[in-house]
Amino acid sequence: MNRIDSQNDNNNIFHPSSKRFKEHHTTVLAATTDDSTTKKITTETTTPPSPTSTQSTPTRTIDVIIPCHNSSTTIIEALESVVSQTYPHDLITCCIYDDASSDNTLLVIRNFVAEKKTTKIPIKFCVSASTPFSESKGAGFARNEAVKLGTSSILALLDSDDVMQPERLALQADCLGKSPDDFDKKIVGCKFFRLPANSTSHYTEWANSLDNSRLYLEQFRECTVLQPTWMLSRRRFENLGGYLTNGVNGGGDCDCDGGGDVTPPLVLTFKNENPNELRLAEDLRLFHAHLSTDDSPKLEIAASNSPLLMYRHQPHVSLSSQTPRKLIMKLRLKAFEERVLKTKLWKNGFVIWGAGRDGKDFVKNLSADLLGNVRFLVDIDEKKINAGYHNRDRNIHLEVKPFSCLGEEKWRDLPVVVCVAMYRTDGILERNVRSINREEGKNCWFFF
Repeated sequence: MNRIDSQNDNNNIFHPSSKRFKEHHTTVLAATTDDSTTKKITTETTTPPSPTSTQSTPTRTIDVIIPCHNSSTTIIEALESVVSQTYPHDLITCCIYDDASSDNTLLVIRNFVAEKKTTKIPIKFCVSASTPFSESKGAGFARNEAVKLGTSSILALLDSDDVMQPERLALQADCLGKSPDDFDKKIVGCKFFRLPANSTSHYTEWANSLDNSRLYLEQFRECTVLQPTWMLSRRRFENLGGYLTNGVNGGGDCDCDGGGDVTPPLVLTFKNENPNELRLAEDLRLFHAHLSTDDSPKLEIAASNSPLLMYRHQPHVSLSSQTPRKLIMKLRLKAFEERVLKTKLWKNGFVIWGAGRDGKDFVKNLSADLLGNVRFLVDIDEKKINAGYHNRDRNIHLEVKPFSCLGEEKWRDLPVVVCVAMYRTDGILERNVRSINREEGKNCWFFF
């Protein structure tokens, strides 16, 4: 579920440049017939690919990772977009895992693969599926299984209802590999457009407007890189342990051990979470696992003049639309606690900016052992300042001060977490935050 749902600011200091995308259209390709066979399929054919445009000559292999569940009406579009890539086809493997579909998704895939086998296209297809009549285990589990099907050095994620533009793999692989020292430290995304064009328009505009620095600085507000656009090295995925499915690195079903040359990543889960709960917000969990390592992890968006992915919006179908906002809040806050509030700079006390709904939610959900580190709240509203903040359930009584006090010598070393939504006050909030002389991403973070 996207936390970013409104943007009205055109003049504020922190706002990245913004643009709207013109409407795009795609043709829906229908597929019929039915089948329940679950055999693994591997095919390979032989035709020269379309040349790449301006990138250096590609040499790295790419596995396109596609999880499927009841995707018979959209999977052909996704697969055709793989075949249409300008990246050399002999370096591409399409790895597909069908997660207990109850429709004819698997047969549609098998028919597509069989058809391409008769053509001269050297893309390899690897297909596997869950056992008949089993229950779906979620997209994270399915991605873990799809990753096992290939051996390429690069993984490119693609949802079964999305469509890549022809240059996507080439441009993202070029971005991922441009600095060899960072190859195993990056998640590279790309710009996207939505279908229908007006769905989640504020989120789409926000996400597409972030430059690489803001991808990092706004990480606690939302996943700043959309998961279906992710490209990363196989080694990085394995070092992170893959997607969580049972509360441990690798989820117990991915050939990943969270090892390698980095500190074990953050396992973003709660005590006694069951597999049905762990399948929710799988992108947020892996996103913060990536950013939690001590090897200078990076987020980047591949440079392009236009979006490289069509991201389909299907209400009541995707798990993201079914994920409770309360769970998202708790996961984001746990990541913030582990990665910021428990560090040396913050553990001696901090200030919460905002005594409204968001600031109160932050306090209410804060771990008990960290509540004592909240020195006070700040706000601009005189009524909130005079009333203070009181939560009887948690026996919390905190003073609310004018934000200007943060410039006073007594308080100027206190870190600040801003619990007021960005980009909604015509730049007033952002200017006020800048006036307190904190360093964003160090002793000042925006949380909403």
